[in-house]
Amino acid sequence: MVQDGHNAQGQEQEKDELETLLREIGERFEVDFKPLTFNDSVFEVLDVNNMRQYLDRLVQTKALKNPLKDLPLWAKIWPGSFVLETYLRKKVACAGKSLLELGAGCAVLSILASRLGFSHITASDVEDMALLFARANVLRNNLQEQIDVRHIDVTRPGVCPGFPRTLTSLSLRKSSISTICTSPCSTSWKGIWQGTVRLSFARIWQGASRILFFLQQKGSG
Repeated sequence: MVQDGHNAQGQEQEKDELETLLREIGERFEVDFKPLTFNDSVFEVLDVNNMRQYLDRLVQTKALKNPLKDLPLWAKIWPGSFVLETYLRKKVACAGKSLLELGAGCAVLSILASRLGFSHITASDVEDMALLFARANVLRNNLQEQIDVRHIDVTRPGVCPGFPRTLTSLSLRKSSISTICTSPCSTSWKGIWQGTVRLSFARIWQGASRILFFLQQKGSG
């Protein structure tokens, strides 16, 4: 009975947290949860209903200085998330391992990966609104015991080690690819992982490229 009471209290707190997140998100975006189906699994993720109006307002107010930073790219469900989930499912022994997703955006990849047997998943980003979306999606799908949402900036030293699997899918212009591959975070990754980086590229809209990172720690299989 005591355990049931604790569970009920926890569920009420998580419901309150989700409502608080949605109110904060609602100050900028009109959103609804929409079903996301992939390989017979159905999740619910936030969808922005007023994205066109939001983008028009950015242009009209001349707030769009740097498209890669100012556009809400984190709100898009990127095809790379499905590619990486498929790779993990078919090629990687996930059971009992921990996973860190960098640049998670709204955490779709982490949510998809939650069914692959990982003991723990951390979805991270540097954008505050992305973290709100990610946490809301995690709570909506009742994955808060499996997925943490954290602010992690890989361009700064001291990235958290201890994750046998690290994934990220970033939208980059071609001119940015060489920058990120030679940035200080690349050096820190080498020190942490001492492993291999596999890169694959896929063309996406507006001349950008999709860059998919899979980092595997040596000896982790």
